[in-house]
Amino acid sequence: MESTEYLIVGSGLAGMTLAHTLEKQGLRFKIIAKPELSKCSQVAAGIYNPVVFYRITKSYMADAVLPFALSFYGNIELKLMQKLLYPHPVAKIFANENESQLWEKRREEGVGHYLGEHVPFVGDIDRLNSAFGFGLVNQTGSLDCETFLSASLEYFKPYWLNETFQYADLKHNHDGVEYHDIEAKNVIFCEGHLIANNPFFNAIELKPVKGEILIVEFEDDLPTEEQELILNKKCYLLPIENRQYIVGATYNWNTLNDEISTEGLEELSKNIREITQIKFKVLRQTAGVRPASADRRPIIGMHPSHPSLFLFNGLGTKGVMLAPYYANELLQLMTLNQQPHKEVSIARYLK
Repeated sequence: MESTEYLIVGSGLAGMTLAHTLEKQGLRFKIIAKPELSKCSQVAAGIYNPVVFYRITKSYMADAVLPFALSFYGNIELKLMQKLLYPHPVAKIFANENESQLWEKRREEGVGHYLGEHVPFVGDIDRLNSAFGFGLVNQTGSLDCETFLSASLEYFKPYWLNETFQYADLKHNHDGVEYHDIEAKNVIFCEGHLIANNPFFNAIELKPVKGEILIVEFEDDLPTEEQELILNKKCYLLPIENRQYIVGATYNWNTLNDEISTEGLEELSKNIREITQIKFKVLRQTAGVRPASADRRPIIGMHPSHPSLFLFNGLGTKGVMLAPYYANELLQLMTLNQQPHKEVSIARYLK
């Protein structure tokens, strides 16, 4: 019987972030996962942005989670010897004068250090629909999620079992758990929306949402291309290279699968034309189901009846920013019994 301290179930953003967090502390673990079971993390654009554009407010815990995340991924770049972080200012294109005025108001309030200058109209209307200008957001960019996950799995290959976790085979004992020929002190389930199939945590009510993204190539340069801006207006355009952009994302709460759709293609194509009339061709279309929670907060904590079982879930659309910070909070819970912030605690679902 092989012995370890932790079993991580899942190999998405939550699972791989947690694996790096445990390794940094010298803790032993195994990963049990089949990456193809959920494509959400692999296809994510990975944008990190401390501002919520709906009311132009700071994202939840932005002042704490953003610097923590950037430091974390910077260290992972060195460890994996892979380029992962790509800083890009985000340009929020204003749809009307009210949005422009609200931006200026928020710059004078608590969001100010993230909100950059208000840039006036750029170029002709056929090239960039920015009649009301746009506002620049600081400390933004993207994580190459696909490379982060694939390189991490390769790095952790000696500790990875490429198989589907069988819940019925998990046995509890006085020291922790047994699973097949492995003894472990704790199991952490990082399964995203697939938590619905987990008999230990299926009482947790996520609000999963399917998202589709495109990779497109424009026939001509966008007016702001030299600045490598992420453009945002009803969708985002994330620059890759040679007039190619990642475009996203849709939100579908009804059809929860990883299949691309004609509806998703049409919606994103329409949204691109809200930003520019430059012609484009679609190079690729992908889809995944985000593990969002009803209150848009992560969910971490211990099972109320099985103290060896833990959950790390609900990262949603801000997962790149949130994952490192809350992986560390989960570590503090498992090793020091230090309880997480009540806003993210599993206790809010187990009343």
